[in-house]
Amino acid sequence: MNQSTKQNRSAASWLLELAKGRYGEYALSVFTALLGVVCSLAPYFIIIRLITALVNGTAELSHCLTLCAWMAGFWVLRYMLHSISTSLSHHATFHVLANTRVRLLDKLATLPLGTVLDRSSGSYKNIIVERVDSIETTLAHLLPEMTANIVGALAVLVLLFIEDWRMGLSMLIVVPLGILCFASMFSGYNEKFQRTVTATAGGVSASVEVTVEAQDPYAELDALAKAHASDLEDGTYVVSTRLKDGMLLDVAGGSKKDGGNVLIYTATGGANQQWRVTHDPKGYVTLANVNSGKVLDVAGGSAKDGANALQYSSTGGRNQKWVAVRSGSSYRLVSAMSQSLVLDVAGASSRNGANVLVYTANGGANQQWSFRPVGQSLKSATVWYRPSSAQERVRVQWRVYGSPDTTGGMEMTQACGGWWKATVPAAGSTRTGLSFSYGSATDDNGGKLYDVKGESAAVSGGQAVTDVTPNCVVTTKQ
Repeated sequence: MNQSTKQNRSAASWLLELAKGRYGEYALSVFTALLGVVCSLAPYFIIIRLITALVNGTAELSHCLTLCAWMAGFWVLRYMLHSISTSLSHHATFHVLANTRVRLLDKLATLPLGTVLDRSSGSYKNIIVERVDSIETTLAHLLPEMTANIVGALAVLVLLFIEDWRMGLSMLIVVPLGILCFASMFSGYNEKFQRTVTATAGGVSASVEVTVEAQDPYAELDALAKAHASDLEDGTYVVSTRLKDGMLLDVAGGSKKDGGNVLIYTATGGANQQWRVTHDPKGYVTLANVNSGKVLDVAGGSAKDGANALQYSSTGGRNQKWVAVRSGSSYRLVSAMSQSLVLDVAGASSRNGANVLVYTANGGANQQWSFRPVGQSLKSATVWYRPSSAQERVRVQWRVYGSPDTTGGMEMTQACGGWWKATVPAAGSTRTGLSFSYGSATDDNGGKLYDVKGESAAVSGGQAVTDVTPNCVVTTKQ
């Protein structure tokens, strides 16, 4: 019952509550505004006395100058009182606006994270800044000024009736006339409004439509995820910090519960140190712990420095998504909540149990991670290459992408049909970049290398094809 009553409160009752402690300022503001109205009316009565004296021939210069001085004094006092009234109302109103914003922010902090993320930051800014600011006109201007103006008009009407009831009655004629004029303004309002928002060009009416699109606060992060979607392949990995070899990303105690803490620990071979990497359609990475099936998560969806990393059941939230940005043979794991936050080892400690959290990117080794595949055989790959012209000697160079990368090179052996052949070790299950050199020429695919993955690959004419063997037969001379 109380909750329903609270939800159905009027705007006036909310304003009265938010204006607590400022009632005196508002009352004094209205009172000074009324005094200002009195001061603005007083000169007219003085003018009546001045005109009467001039008509009756009793006006003296000193008396007229005195009356003029009184009129000037009343006008100066009127503007002073108006300034005081406005200052008081604004001072009180700014406190009311501050109280309103504090109440809104307190309410925002209690909302579920999903509800908060459903709206853009621009919409919250509009409510807390612009819409709250719109109250200022009503409280700081209309309240004292409208009250004073209504009372002033009624006072003039009463004085006219006291002076001569016929004059007062004649003034009431303007009331129905004003109502009629006001009503005529709204006659055919819909049609007039439509004409106002319709533009006519070349005799053809064209409605003017304005579309306002809210800026996506995650647009830059989405672009980053898309650009680096291929940096890290899906698969199962052990993830080690670059602070010290063998210190792996670990779920404390092999916990399978929500909230299990994530830290670094010496390699044990346990499934709690293995992570399954998958990508969503936008390119974001999710790391699921093999032991628990729960994913790497930032506690409470906090996008602040020091927010803890833990495991939690998958919700699809941004606090469970990452962008794997490759740099050399290591990766930065950028949080999908903020482009400036990355996965970090607290205090750059390389000791067992050092906590893992998110922190502003600084390029330190405690924010760089290596991914080593789990359970993939280190098969060799047979590489075939046919240069554009006959050669006596061909050499292949390779980079097997991993954590870390491995590089090497060797002389190729001549096969048949202009093809040359070589075996690249430990490259059959991993993406590998190839380049070839012969004579004074180098074929490295324009500096990008030929990327292949498989147990065999053939490169010719600027193209690389995997899992294929050239159709030729090697024969020996008799």
